[in-house]
Amino acid sequence: MRSSLLFIWLFLMFGSGFLATSCYQKPEFPNAPFISNPVLTSTVVRDCTLVNTDVVRINMNFQDGDGNLGLDATDINPPFNAPTTGQTNFYYTNFKLKVFRKVGNTFEPFILPDTSFNYNQRFPRLDEKDRVSPIQGTLSNRVSFSQIGIAPNTILKFRIQILDRSLNLSNELETDTISINRR
Repeated sequence: MRSSLLFIWLFLMFGSGFLATSCYQKPEFPNAPFISNPVLTSTVVRDCTLVNTDVVRINMNFQDGDGNLGLDATDINPPFNAPTTGQTNFYYTNFKLKVFRKVGNTFEPFILPDTSFNYNQRFPRLDEKDRVSPIQGTLSNRVSFSQIGIAPNTILKFRIQILDRSLNLSNELETDTISINRR
């Protein structure tokens, strides 16, 4: 009797586990990345020279149908190779970030003294190597602004796109505003 109950209990446990996992269907997303719901947060960090820096963290949701998001240290061959002196390479970075500053009632591009600098970055691979499968989650990145030379209570907003390894560019997303160098 005891072995019959144990058999029934094991059958119910494994059977219900099998049914629960067999009902899972992979989500279907387009192969081009899609980003949504950006959230901005800011913290002030003081470095060893006692200079304050605003670190703005950008969190957003993402989806990608073939899951080929991110670049790692081995992604150095064309088209992901580093730009050479005097040249640019759009595909070297996969996190495209445009920064805008509020001036009066409008927003203007936030331009730095060195016009060759931009805020584009690379984020690491989010998938297992060579696995093709839909992927979704939250992508987090950050950008730093030294408070030296930035007016108090400067209001910024961002436009963001991401790029996958198949060179598919996501939708362009505009964030809410955030204040830096708060006084």
